[in-house]
Amino acid sequence: MLEYVKAIEDVDIDLFRPLIRFMNDTVANPHSKHVELLAWLIDYKPRPNRVKDMYDVSGDDQNKTPSINLVENDQTQSEDVEISLVAGNAPEPPKINKRVIALSALSLLVLFVGLFFAFRGRNNIVQKCMYWNGEEFKPIACDEKPDDTNAVVIAKDSDKMVHFRRDTRADTLTASSIGKIWYIKINGRVEYYTAPGAPPLYPDRRLLPLTVYILNKYPRSPG
Repeated sequence: MLEYVKAIEDVDIDLFRPLIRFMNDTVANPHSKHVELLAWLIDYKPRPNRVKDMYDVSGDDQNKTPSINLVENDQTQSEDVEISLVAGNAPEPPKINKRVIALSALSLLVLFVGLFFAFRGRNNIVQKCMYWNGEEFKPIACDEKPDDTNAVVIAKDSDKMVHFRRDTRADTLTASSIGKIWYIKINGRVEYYTAPGAPPLYPDRRLLPLTVYILNKYPRSPG
C-alpha cells in the first residue's frame, strides 16, 4: 500500500483537478480514466471500467507499483468544459424567488415610512417654539436654551418665521421699497423690517410703514 501512496504523492496535484470537477458534478462527460482512478482511490467495487486498460497489472500485484496515466494538459481541461457547455449541462443559475423579493421590498417600504414619521415627529417637537437671533426667527424646542442666553423663546408663528426679517441692507432701499418695508427708530437709529408688527426686542412698540420722508431723512448704511 505504501507504494501506491508514494506514487500518488509523486504526481503533480494539478493532475487531480479533473477528479475534483467530476466529484463536483461540473463535467458532463468525464474521461473514463478519471472515473476508474476515482473508483480505485475510494475503493469502489465493482470497478466501472476494465482495469487492464488503465493499469499495468501484469505480474504479481503485490510487487508492482501501478502505472497511473494522469497525463493531461490545459487543452484537455478546456475541452471538458467546452463539451459540458455545448451539451447544455452548465450549472443552472439560481432561481429568483419573487415572493422573497416582494417581502423584502415591503419591509424596506415599512422601514422608510417609519423613519419618515419618526423624523417628522422629532421636527415637530423642535418647531413648537422659536426665538429671535437678531435677524430672523429660528425654530427651537420649547425646553431648549438658544446660544444667545438673552434670547426669549416664544411660541412658534409660522408666518413670522417665513416673512418677518430684519433688513440689514438698508443701503439698498429705494422708493420701490415703500409699502414693502417697515421701520422703527430706536435711540436715534432706524431699523428696517420686512413685515409689520412689533419688533422682537421691543414687543410693546409697533413698526411703521416706510415713507419717502424717512427714506430721505435718515442715512441708510448696511447693518
